Amino acid sequence: MKKFIALGLVAVGSVVTFEVLRRKGVIAQIGGKVKEVVGTITDDPALKVEGMFENAKGKVMEVTTKTKDALHKAFDKVQEEADETLL
Repeated sequence: MKKFIALGLVAVGSVVTFEVLRRKGVIAQIGGKVKEVVGTITDDPALKVEGMFENAKGKVMEVTTKTKDALHKAFDKVQEEADETLL
């Protein structure tokens, strides 16, 4: 039973990790780079361009996530300072 629970926790942790990486655009960047390399090796320009596009999409997602996180932190800091001022 303990092994089953441990396996379940590992599976949940893996899903959470995958979701975090997906939101940060890392998965798209990896997939794009793989497609780009395979397109280069197989001399398939369409696949290479598709990989470059997917890689760029992942980078945009990464920047968007970082910006969103920074805005949330800044908002939380301003809100905390406002709460302290009012008290």
